[in-house]
Amino acid sequence: MVATVDGKPAKLFYDPHPGFGGAVVPLPATVLQAARELNGQVMPVPQAIGLLQRAFPSGAFRADEQPDESSAGSIILKVGREGGVQHVWRVIRYRTP
Repeated sequence: MVATVDGKPAKLFYDPHPGFGGAVVPLPATVLQAARELNGQVMPVPQAIGLLQRAFPSGAFRADEQPDESSAGSIILKVGREGGVQHVWRVIRYRTP
């Protein structure tokens, strides 16, 4: 049985971005903190994206479903201009609890 919250499938959030790794552009500190706060929580993906969006309003967050695992995925943050310089981070992973 799949857990739901308000009729939406709930996911367990885990493995937040570590905050380091040599990227030219570091993950914004507010997003890093929000991802750490999501770690271990269970909620629908849109709710988690909303929390991250509030932490970094100018970012474009989206769910990135894994094609071979319908129950797993990641939340991705993309910043920059279309047709210009962009940077993409995997913010946090999720799976069916």
